[in-house]
Amino acid sequence: MITRSETPFTVNGIKSSIHCLYQTAVRTHNTTPKVYHYHDYMEILYATVCDTVIWVNGEPHPFKSGDLAIITPNEPHAFTFNASSNYICLKFTPEILATDNGSIFQFQYVFPMFSKDLKKRVFHAEELDGADVKGLTEEIMTEWESENTARELIIRANIMKIFTLILRLWEKDSLFSFDSKPSDTMQKALVYISEKRACVTEEEVASMCSLSPNYFSRTFKNTIGKNFKDYICSLKLQNARNMLVTSDKNITEIAYETGFSSTSHFISSFKKEFGLTPKQFQKNIKSKA
Repeated sequence: MITRSETPFTVNGIKSSIHCLYQTAVRTHNTTPKVYHYHDYMEILYATVCDTVIWVNGEPHPFKSGDLAIITPNEPHAFTFNASSNYICLKFTPEILATDNGSIFQFQYVFPMFSKDLKKRVFHAEELDGADVKGLTEEIMTEWESENTARELIIRANIMKIFTLILRLWEKDSLFSFDSKPSDTMQKALVYISEKRACVTEEEVASMCSLSPNYFSRTFKNTIGKNFKDYICSLKLQNARNMLVTSDKNITEIAYETGFSSTSHFISSFKKEFGLTPKQFQKNIKSKA
């Protein structure tokens, strides 16, 4: 299976947490895909007029008109089309589903996204139980293509509604129980990390949880879906991005306040995550004010 990484979508040079688009495809002659792609976005698809097969990790999933589908971050996927097809594609980072950067809410409901054995990816039209998925996705596209004030809020709200529908369908089919949350130990760790504004080491948190560093590391990755170092770096960068928007502090002050060992490390990490240096990001924000 040939796979390739998809380049993140950017707006004014900044990696966007949301990307919405209409997709149109003609009939393909190959019955199995030759190349798969993957990205760190979660992807929700709504079939307007479709006779398609979505391939995820080599497994086929028929996708017909009126169906709803979900693809999780970093899963290799591809499409074959039995006929000309049109569908709406909503890509977004899992973080937009969280109430805050360290919220337990995020892990209770987003945890299934990191399951290696997601049992159901496509929900057929008759299963949607009268939910107006068509209306929600079309409103998202209308807002996405507009210049309306606060359009991001409506887009995010509708994505949350669609995602909630998917969660309830999974629960209805007994595919997941959302009463279960991360273990008490992991909840304790996440709260501690949040309180310390991510300025902690893995060894420190493991000790606080009375676990060996190796065992804590494995448990953390299995629960959160990413290793401790990447999770902490992501939180630090989110905190730094917020400070760049809301404070008058300079780049060096923000770097050290958010726990980076040096300004150069902060700048390179920020650019890798968001596609711009902190100064370029700040300049972009000020130009819109």
